[in-house]
Amino acid sequence: MPERQLVLVTASGFSAIEFLAALLRQEITCVTRLRLDAALYQPAPPRHAGTIGRPRTKGERLPTLAEVRTNETTRWQRLIVPGWYGEGDRVVEICSDTAVWRHAGMPVVPIRWVLLRDPCRRFEPQALLCTDLAQELLQILRWFVQRWQLEVTFREVALQSLRQVAKGPRQASDQAATWNSSATKVAWVRISRPPIFRTCPFLIIAIAS
Repeated sequence: MPERQLVLVTASGFSAIEFLAALLRQEITCVTRLRLDAALYQPAPPRHAGTIGRPRTKGERLPTLAEVRTNETTRWQRLIVPGWYGEGDRVVEICSDTAVWRHAGMPVVPIRWVLLRDPCRRFEPQALLCTDLAQELLQILRWFVQRWQLEVTFREVALQSLRQVAKGPRQASDQAATWNSSATKVAWVRISRPPIFRTCPFLIIAIAS
């Protein structure tokens, strides 16, 4: 499906520089959590003709997102995110910018970071990253929230399988197979239901921790 963008939405365990760099080489967009103390930098400045030495891989160090969060000059923007973790619409405040994420000995990964907080303080401030620097902020948040819907489905499958163990091996095996089949169908419907799939330019894959 070369005409569609592949978007991978993951838990924080997949927020690793080398993993993101590998996805970028395959032209796969990733949305995941970002540590508030991650080392972020400006892009490397243009290299002038005649410059001696290795090309720079990064520019000046930027403040951490923890520092951005507490800075009184930070400008926050309000957005309404539909379908917030099964609770309907949710108003959140965000700020965002682009940077490069780098650690010694690892690739340089350009990202768009999104810092979000709840004006009613129902959750702790958190940060996300998206490897598509031009992507709309609301779309990034919607992708990340959609991951929860699939996680709930597979978590319920696991719980049902455990409950069936007490009913005996044969019945547990039959029931687990039924639930696993249902979970696969639900995941497939959410990702590629035909009426949506024909018109949506994105194919979204969610990975839980």
